[in-house]
Amino acid sequence: MRPPAIERMGFYPTSTNVAHLLKTYFAPAESGRLLDPCAGEGTAASILAKALNCQAWGAELSPVRAVLAVEKMERVFNAPWSSCHLTNESITLLFLNPPYSHDRLGEQKRLELEFLKATTPKLVRGGALVYIVPHRLLADLDVATHLAGYYEAITVYRYPETGFDQVVLLATKRLKYKMPSGEEVGQVQAWGWLPGDSWQAGFSRWIAPLQSSLDIIAELDDPSDLYARCNLCVGL
Repeated sequence: MRPPAIERMGFYPTSTNVAHLLKTYFAPAESGRLLDPCAGEGTAASILAKALNCQAWGAELSPVRAVLAVEKMERVFNAPWSSCHLTNESITLLFLNPPYSHDRLGEQKRLELEFLKATTPKLVRGGALVYIVPHRLLADLDVATHLAGYYEAITVYRYPETGFDQVVLLATKRLKYKMPSGEEVGQVQAWGWLPGDSWQAGFSRWIAPLQSSLDIIAELDDPSDLYARCNLCVGL
């Protein structure tokens, strides 16, 4: 993690504009539960949760930010996510904007992958994933394998308003884990190697504006309209 990121404890929040854009891609239901394991001040999670009739749960390492998040979310743990305990398949929407770095302990795995692996079991089958990560991370073999095996109807968008070359990945958790083929894993990895100036040319059939701010760059499957299939904040 770069020195400025260390000072900020890896805090690079999702912009409120992006949160408002994302809420238009999901259909609200009677109830549900959103998890943000890197909640920050709770702003993005609360925007999505309120729009989708979900409770907002989260974890935040910084005591200062956790106090602010408590005012916006139903439940916040002032602790690292790794020390929190949550029942499997108890979350209907997983909102994941993790720190961008390597785990300095263990095997030097990317933290983005570690958060994805640790939180996927908490998401109900058929639940929705919002995964905001650096574009190049999609080329990581472990990340691509996890995404292709546990998720379907994967859609990737450019993230606006950033100099970090990020993408927003939306997906639905499979009803049952599927051993991904080499072709499926390779397709996810290929997205990570697309140069930024060739996204539109390479995936012109998938380019579509999201409120003129986010653009689709690729899709793993050929899903129906995202709004229609993401009525995922089901009652618990």
